[in-house]
Amino acid sequence: MINYVFAGSDSVAATVLEELVSFRKPSLVITRADAPAGRKKDLRQTAVAEVAEKYGIQTVKSNDPSIALEQIKDSGASRGIVVSYGAILKGDVLESLDWFNLHFSLLPRLRGAAPVQRSIISGESPTGVTIFKIDSGMDTGPIYTQMEVDIEGLDTKSALVKMSSSSISLLRELLDDENPSLQPQSGTPSHAAKLTREECQLDFNLSAPQLVRIVRAANPEPMAWTTNVGQPLRILEASTNGVRFPGDDAPGKVELVGGKVFVVCADSTRLELITVQPFSKKSMSARDWYNGVKEATVGN
Repeated sequence: MINYVFAGSDSVAATVLEELVSFRKPSLVITRADAPAGRKKDLRQTAVAEVAEKYGIQTVKSNDPSIALEQIKDSGASRGIVVSYGAILKGDVLESLDWFNLHFSLLPRLRGAAPVQRSIISGESPTGVTIFKIDSGMDTGPIYTQMEVDIEGLDTKSALVKMSSSSISLLRELLDDENPSLQPQSGTPSHAAKLTREECQLDFNLSAPQLVRIVRAANPEPMAWTTNVGQPLRILEASTNGVRFPGDDAPGKVELVGGKVFVVCADSTRLELITVQPFSKKSMSARDWYNGVKEATVGN
């Protein structure tokens, strides 16, 4: 039986860990240190730490994986699985086990920190998941297996849920495979840099289909946004169905049509606002927001 170490931190990694525990409990969990969260900035442990605590799994909490080196050596594990840990494995830690990473793209496409967000923004298809053996490069190691996953129409949060769920059977196969066959990456690589807040500011001189991809990619973070009367307005959910209205209204003009809130975009397209969050307020329906402002031009 292959014993393994699990390294991960966020809710996606926690979901994967929960599924793997039902198959085989890891000898050790490595996750990021407790960090301030919420308005009160109380220290909170990661979602992975919560799962490990629930099942009584030995856990090392550190943003520096080298801190866990002795525990890794004492764990009796021969393999490691990494899912959204948030730190790079290198040196003695990398050499301590055969480490495999679950990456949310079809490598070598979209190497880097934000493959799902970049895939949604670009409309790249197909996409999927890759399990590869970690080497000293950035997502450059040889591939164990890949699977295509359709994420059309999903935001980043929903896409990650679907992709991580699809990967469970592949990870279980890896944990039963004594001699995993590996293939070097082939094809033209691309890079998926972290999505910045500046990139998520909506430019209504773009078409509505382009903007809805940004809204979906930026959810749950850093969130798409615009301004209204100089105040930030987060766009949490939006849609477009190829809606076009005749007229010469300038991009950014907000309209109420048939009880729905639309923003004029390029090429006479319209972005339907569904859920928004005004500055210093809770999220609300776009209709409730519009009723409060009566008339608006966003992006001003």
